Amino acid sequence: GQYTTPDFRFNVNTDQSTHEGYTGSDLMTASNTGRDQDVVDLVFNHDLTKSVINLSSENLPAGTQSITFKNVYYSVNADLASNTYKATGTRTDIKASSNGTNSFKAILPPQTIEEGETFVEIIIGGVNYKWAVERQLVHSSGVEYTYTLTLEEGGITFTSDINPWNTPSDIESIIPQ
Repeated sequence: GQYTTPDFRFNVNTDQSTHEGYTGSDLMTASNTGRDQDVVDLVFNHDLTKSVINLSSENLPAGTQSITFKNVYYSVNADLASNTYKATGTRTDIKASSNGTNSFKAILPPQTIEEGETFVEIIIGGVNYKWAVERQLVHSSGVEYTYTLTLEEGGITFTSDINPWNTPSDIESIIPQ
């Protein structure tokens, strides 16, 4: 959608398992100060966070897989004047989208997951596994967080990577000038 004020509230979809549900959750903004040009170049930035969960194929049980982000914010107050995006409102579960073999993704408002909170529920072949984070996870605007989860007898272990979400050249390949 389009917004005509610098302040607004945006909700990500709680079911991002479809292409439309996932892409419809991606809030992007661009700005340009040139008003008397024939052609205005816009470079878009992702304003929310992207969380990717990769399941380690070591000892991974067989069966249909699904991932749900548990009890997370799904609304964000956007302030374009200050370029800030703050999670707000109530929390809910968000069903992730497939991201290839043993991988899932979702777009979430920037937020902090506190130590001990269950962040992810994995269902494989009808069996539930829950990942309660061992340390505080701070998710900032415009950043992709990748977590590799390994299912073990004693629970779930993880490693993580933090990456910029996209560069302007990536955007231009998707949205022509």
